[in-house]
Amino acid sequence: IYLLISILFFFNIRVALSTALALLLTSAIVQILKHWFFYDIVRPTLHITEPLYTIPGLEIHKYHSFPSGHTAQAFALA
Repeated sequence: IYLLISILFFFNIRVALSTALALLLTSAIVQILKHWFFYDIVRPTLHITEPLYTIPGLEIHKYHSFPSGHTAQAFALA
């Protein structure tokens, strides 16, 4: 994504700056909402009753699941 913004600087600085601002604002808003307001929402894996195959040593987190930072940036870029 940052490479795309860098390329946009060569073509149109206004578009590049507005894209960067949109990505930063969206990411900040999503992280604030996810960690401060919806911190007690559990991930879907806690509702699955059958055992899941996991990689040994992999920690499965229980909170802060959606939307991810990648999802928020893809939405903002679209």
